[in-house]
Amino acid sequence: MREELLKTYQIKKNMLCYLSKCLKYHIMRGNNINIYFSEKVYDKIKPLIAQRKVSEFVNQVVEKELAKEKKKEKAELKKKLIAAYQRQAKNKKLQSELALWDSISGDGL
Repeated sequence: MREELLKTYQIKKNMLCYLSKCLKYHIMRGNNINIYFSEKVYDKIKPLIAQRKVSEFVNQVVEKELAKEKKKEKAELKKKLIAAYQRQAKNKKLQSELALWDSISGDGL
């Protein structure tokens, strides 16, 4: 009975050790950079962030800003595509050329 308990304990201990290594690898993975904050800014963010959590805070803020930027770029691309489509739809010469090709090819593409 005692041997079984020790064996079970050892298995659980090994599993926890493995999980902690995996979590540490995934959580701690990244690149280190130095960031300069002016005293004014640092004094504002210091009370908001727990000690030793500045990197996490900065990472979250940067991720949010990158997401906003990506959304903005996507919206700009959508506007450009719509404008290009509208220009093509108004282009009579292009429309007649496409109609001619459709009649020649017969496949309707």
